[in-house]
Amino acid sequence: MITESFTTSLAVAVVLKILLEGVLRAKKWATGRFTGAVTPVGKVAGALTLVVVLPGSKIVVLEVVAFVFGDAVSLGGFFLVTALIFGLLLARLSVRRLLMLDATYDA
Repeated sequence: MITESFTTSLAVAVVLKILLEGVLRAKKWATGRFTGAVTPVGKVAGALTLVVVLPGSKIVVLEVVAFVFGDAVSLGGFFLVTALIFGLLLARLSVRRLLMLDATYDA
């Protein structure tokens, strides 16, 4: 991610966090649609939904950041955004596990 100021970087981080939560909800919905399907047509529809949601979410992230910040921010391309989202997911998981670990010591 390339920005010109720390404030812009912070604002991008907040927008990315909000978008990440939306992406996770959409993925959970699509996965539930796939696993909950009982007919072959339902399974195919669920699989197609996942195929659209997973790469589509990265495109949505790129477009929202471009719309909100314009030329002030450059995230790179599709693959860099995918790596960024995986990094955010890993950081989110690490923080949640750390907080869960901390909660076990309080008991």
